[in-house]
Order: sequence, then C-alpha cells, then structure tokens
Amino acid sequence: MGQVIKINQRQRFSLDEARGILPVVAKITERAVDEFSHLEEKLNLFQHDPQKWHKVEEEIGVLLNRWSEKVSKLGCIPKGIWLVDFDNGEGYYCWRYGDHSNLYFHGYQEGFAGRIPIN
Repeated sequence: MGQVIKINQRQRFSLDEARGILPVVAKITERAVDEFSHLEEKLNLFQHDPQKWHKVEEEIGVLLNRWSEKVSKLGCIPKGIWLVDFDNGEGYYCWRYGDHSNLYFHGYQEGFAGRIPIN
C-alpha cells in the first residue's frame, strides 16, 4: 500500500519523513525543470520578437507558480527556483534540484549559504 501524503498543510518533518517525501518533490521538480528547459529554448528562438518573448516569459511564470504550489501542498516550503525546505522545528532540511537524494540542514537564521550535509 502507498504512503498517505497530507496536502495543503504546512508541517514539521522528521528526517525520515523528509526523506520519504523527497522522491515526490524530486519528481515534481524534475518535470518542471524539463518544461522550463523547453521554454528556455523558445526564449532563445524569440530573442528578436518581443511579443512572443513576453508570452514565453508569462508561461515560465505560470510554470514556476504551479511548481511552487505543488511543493507547498506537500507541506514543504519552496525557497527559490528548484530549492525546497522541510521545516523540522529547529531549522530546515534543505534540498535543491541536482542534490539527488541528499538532504542538507540549516537553521532558521543561516539560510541556504549555511547548509551542511546530513549523513
């Protein structure tokens, strides 16, 4: 039987819970990154067509908002493009697209620059 995932509730995650939901976050993010790459290619094609350029920019905005909403529905906190925090009550477990299945930790005050790997 599959894992039950609460939606639309910001929550605190244990390390095991964050690791358990990370594959879902990673899959959502990977799909969004793929779509973003396609839109980025379109931007390059439309460099000299302001109307088409603007339309693609709007599509990118919609994509980023949709990604952020999906991540938030899982109880996570989108902190930047392809960057997700999992509140643990003492700070955040942190994941960025490209980190694969690795999680990091940083306190509430340190932010991304202060993150350290979790073994």
